[in-house]
Amino acid sequence: MKLFKLNAKKLFVLLLAFFASFALIACGDDETDKILDEALGSITLGDVSTLNADFDISNFTNKHDLEITWELVDADDTLDLVKKNDQWTTVKVTPSEYSEDANGNQNNPWGQGVLKATVEYNGKSKSREWTLHVVPGTKVEEFSLKDAKAADDGTGVEVTGTVVLVTSNAFIIHDGTDGIVVFMGSAPAEDIKPGAEVLVKAEKGTYFGQPQLGTTSNKPIVEVTKEAPAAGYDFSNVEEVAIKELNEATTENLDSFFRVVKITGQVLKDYYSPANGQKAGDYAIKDVLTNEVAVLSTSIAQSVKDALSTKVGEYVSIVIVTYEYHTQYQLWRHFGVPGTVEDAEEPTLSDEDIMESVKAQIADMFKNTEVYADLDLITEGDAGGTIVWSSNKPEVIDNDGKFTAPDEDTEVELTYTITVGELEETLNVTVTALALQVSTVLEAIEALDEKDTLVKIRGTIIGRDADDYYYLADDTGVVYVRQKLADDDLKVGDKVEVIATGTVYNVRSSGNPNQYIRQVTGNYKVTKVDDVPTPIAVVDVSITDFDNTITAAEMTTKVPQEELFAKVVRFTDVYVVVKGNYSNAYLATEPNADAPSI
Repeated sequence: MKLFKLNAKKLFVLLLAFFASFALIACGDDETDKILDEALGSITLGDVSTLNADFDISNFTNKHDLEITWELVDADDTLDLVKKNDQWTTVKVTPSEYSEDANGNQNNPWGQGVLKATVEYNGKSKSREWTLHVVPGTKVEEFSLKDAKAADDGTGVEVTGTVVLVTSNAFIIHDGTDGIVVFMGSAPAEDIKPGAEVLVKAEKGTYFGQPQLGTTSNKPIVEVTKEAPAAGYDFSNVEEVAIKELNEATTENLDSFFRVVKITGQVLKDYYSPANGQKAGDYAIKDVLTNEVAVLSTSIAQSVKDALSTKVGEYVSIVIVTYEYHTQYQLWRHFGVPGTVEDAEEPTLSDEDIMESVKAQIADMFKNTEVYADLDLITEGDAGGTIVWSSNKPEVIDNDGKFTAPDEDTEVELTYTITVGELEETLNVTVTALALQVSTVLEAIEALDEKDTLVKIRGTIIGRDADDYYYLADDTGVVYVRQKLADDDLKVGDKVEVIATGTVYNVRSSGNPNQYIRQVTGNYKVTKVDDVPTPIAVVDVSITDFDNTITAAEMTTKVPQEELFAKVVRFTDVYVVVKGNYSNAYLATEPNADAPSI
């Protein structure tokens, strides 16, 4: 009997261990399944319903960093997979060639295939699939670049040209008489280099008045017909033009875009737009004879910036590509071409020339006569000469430009005397010193909902975006500040006072009714301060807390009423999905494009 009890006890312990092992295996399987599901759910693809160009896919999941095995299933010859490197795989997309029936109707087919991703973890694997649809190849006609620029948007064009400049998501081509930008949406292929000859099939589009080949929803097809020579594009015979000629160009004249020319002038660092006081470019080239300035895009190659950084204040020549007219800065911006910065002879100016240059420089300084912060009252002109200032109300604006806010808006007369050699002229300018009061963030937002307005707010920098613009919070809300932190040596956590023009982008700024972004940006001044309110508390939310029924027509009325606007919110248990023609990232309740999202 005792032996039986002992054996029964041992049997009971063995059974417990047996069932416990199954429980552990089940728990392990549950955890494995969870990791596999999360990993697959973190894979982000753009809109794959209307493909017409190659795109890259990551070989690792965003979450858990599991390696992905990619394969195409039941795909026709419009789709192929090519491993680019250890990190990326390219989906090659070749739309069917355009064809028509006897009645002139397009009849070339759509392409299709299933893209399958498989991941493995802890000895178990799972897969996820996407159905890819390739749009039929569109009808294209041969155009010169000049005619392509003037073609109606949506026209299918075929052009040839030589690459003159490559940017992060596009390249510019020329045919000897005209040029145009080819928008790729991502980095151009490695063989698209300056000097390469290319054949481009694309849809003509327009971006903020600028003609281009390719659109966000219809990427160009590019074939390199002749590889770039080792020396790149030959700029030796480029035409030299006056900066004044470039600045007088109009956007209505399409010849104003994508000219390849050489300019000469003095290198300026950190150029601010006279129209709104906002930084328009890291570098600019100034013709000191005419006081005309050619502003270089902030997107110029780093090698161009490096070359100019050692030449500030000196005279250089540089080859540029005329690129865009910026409506907020109210000036043209251009691309500097790498490897073309050369020393130039400093012009010989008479005292009369210098006097006129300094007068024009000061006139540019006071295009905006409303003052709300310290003034940079220059004591030397860029072309030479000295300037002495005096103020009739130094308690508001002193002789050095130091600003003290008045109790009410006050007119101040500034007198300045310019001396160049034996020449001397005394002039004056009247400005209005504004009595700006500090607003809360919420008050500022409510004010700019009504109209573009100058605001003065204090708060803490609580975050930044990928472009280094930042978010400022006080105890009432958060506002987007479209100025780069690095420009003012700021960082997240700094406490600041900001004076700037607030506006609603894009409804008022560009006429686009599909967005409603409150921001402060123009006429920007920032100073560090000590005493600011504690930032607003974080609010826990879900995706369904947001009203996704607001239409473009209701943007200006319903968005300002949204309770969560200007709040700091926190989401939990959400997925990132990529969808739409712009391949934007969304937060979604489930890892698929049809799930509720924002």
